[in-house]
Amino acid sequence: MFLEEEEQRVARKLQFNMLPRSLRIGTSLFSEITEKGRFSNGKFFLFRFVKSEGKSRFSVTVSKKVSKSAVDRNKIRRRVYSLLRKHISNI
Repeated sequence: MFLEEEEQRVARKLQFNMLPRSLRIGTSLFSEITEKGRFSNGKFFLFRFVKSEGKSRFSVTVSKKVSKSAVDRNKIRRRVYSLLRKHISNI
């Protein structure tokens, strides 16, 4: 019994805080950004953006080149969202 409770506690600590839906980019705006937006790329990420008034919104995609496993790609995506959430006030 104690072991199960300890495992659940550890699992809760490892959960990542996703970015609120209001700060994420929806599919309609995402397609607009891919067509009209600017981009910057690095070794592991491609960052697309459009200058706009108002609050910043974000979207994270992870290519199959990074990992063939959807589980791994989603884990990376959740980690990036978690980092964005922590540093959103500085952006």
